[in-house]
Amino acid sequence: MRKLEAPLKLAALLLVSSIPAYAQRVVSIYTPKIQAVHFDKLKPFSLSSELNMTCLSTKENPFFIGFAHQITIQSTLENVAKVFENFDAYPEIFDTLKDTKLISTSEDADKTKHLFVHFESVIPLPFVPNTLYDIWYDISSHQIPDQKFYTFQLAKSKDLKSMDGYAFIKKGDANSIIYNEIDFLDANWGIAKNLAPKSIWRDSVSDIIETDYALKFRAEHPEWKAKQVKKEAQFGVSDKQMQKQIDDCLANKKDSMKFLAEINPDVTPSKQKDKK
Repeated sequence: MRKLEAPLKLAALLLVSSIPAYAQRVVSIYTPKIQAVHFDKLKPFSLSSELNMTCLSTKENPFFIGFAHQITIQSTLENVAKVFENFDAYPEIFDTLKDTKLISTSEDADKTKHLFVHFESVIPLPFVPNTLYDIWYDISSHQIPDQKFYTFQLAKSKDLKSMDGYAFIKKGDANSIIYNEIDFLDANWGIAKNLAPKSIWRDSVSDIIETDYALKFRAEHPEWKAKQVKKEAQFGVSDKQMQKQIDDCLANKKDSMKFLAEINPDVTPSKQKDKK
């Protein structure tokens, strides 16, 4: 199988390299909001604890997952960005992923980078196939000193309807980095909407928090083996205090559009209504 991997990846590269950077992108109601974010004016979330979270609701669709989260990492901006951009190594530290591949990279005239990444997520149910999806990551050339930001958008998937968000890495005090992310996810949940509707939100939020901890521990402890990073990340999510924080988040969801307007001064509620 290893002998086949190189030619298959080369074939994929040849296919994708002919596609414009903004082709094959799924546009959701949140896509223009994410693209309109001015990261130089973005207001940080509360720093009341090491990991802060806000669950975000969509009036038209109760199963449209919205999640704002922020974690403090004792490392350098360069180290955190290196871990974030090492997509091929994601399955080593992120328990929910079976496979990831950076398929292609491209660059605009203004030096904005576009990364096309393939994902395979594990579905821990018998006879249920894993979820396959492709994501565009965009890295603007207009970066700010001591900060780095990314936006991401679904390219294609049979199981996901849309996925939008951003990741914002910012220098905190002399010894820490603040990792800030927002995710909006809509999917074909199937019978789960009827059999376990509450699990859709809880499992989604828990999985994202686990990846936050994995990112944190990998950046803080590059000497750790991948198994230890996964173990500590899983422990962080299962902690009783964290479970209570998740409960509070789920019980007190905020309106997504209003939240985006609060953290991004250039997006006002009146503009939101005009774009609906």
